[in-house]
Amino acid sequence: MSAAPHKPSSTFQRPSAAPRAPFGLKITTVAIGSALLAACATPAPPPPPPPPPPPPQAVVEAAPYRPLPPGGAHYLMEIP
Repeated sequence: MSAAPHKPSSTFQRPSAAPRAPFGLKITTVAIGSALLAACATPAPPPPPPPPPPPPQAVVEAAPYRPLPPGGAHYLMEIP
């Protein structure tokens, strides 16, 4: 048995096909197409508005200070 000599596939020429485009042209076309597709994408919605400020704290009036009378004073004094 004799086998035909093996030819590397890199030397294979496509006789009827058009010449291939360079790799740089293909990748550039893909990059431009991706950029155009991304430009048409819907933008992200705006962030929600900040929450309203908290209500002001209620002003609590301090009770006026009244000193206590000395012990048993109300028994000694007549209060009208």
